[in-house]
Amino acid sequence: MNRLLKANFKQYSGGSWNHSDMDYTSWMGATGEDDRTAYDLNGNIKRMVHKGFKVGTPDALIDDLQYEYFANTNKLKKVTDLVVANNNLGDFYDQHQGGDDYGYDVNGNMITDRNKRLLGNVLAPYGTGIDVSSFNQGSIHYNHMNLPQSILVRPGVNGA
Repeated sequence: MNRLLKANFKQYSGGSWNHSDMDYTSWMGATGEDDRTAYDLNGNIKRMVHKGFKVGTPDALIDDLQYEYFANTNKLKKVTDLVVANNNLGDFYDQHQGGDDYGYDVNGNMITDRNKRLLGNVLAPYGTGIDVSSFNQGSIHYNHMNLPQSILVRPGVNGA
């Protein structure tokens, strides 16, 4: 398989290209060398590791993501971050520790993402409307063309 396995980050510092001051290197799979640990036979990501900057640690491991899919599909079921600290740096934060992270309607559209705290419900027959809410922070109703039809914002709640 010709898949991306590694992205090295280097910057010019101290007269050479290196990552001593900062390192945003990412790799797929266990080492970034073997596509069998990085992707399944359908090309779905199995594991991704990402470094980033934390105060005092220019090459901190901020993500070690393991992806799980529903059996016999390409539908993402769960993402687990083996780096348990919430780094608040735009990295993935596993907010849902148990069960499936993602849910789909009958047409295969993702309507639930428990890590982003989005819950979707199909409101009309034949999947002609979807309501996505963010844990009492508001909601968006999408029409049959998957365009926002109405937005409900709850004042005084984070994000509103």
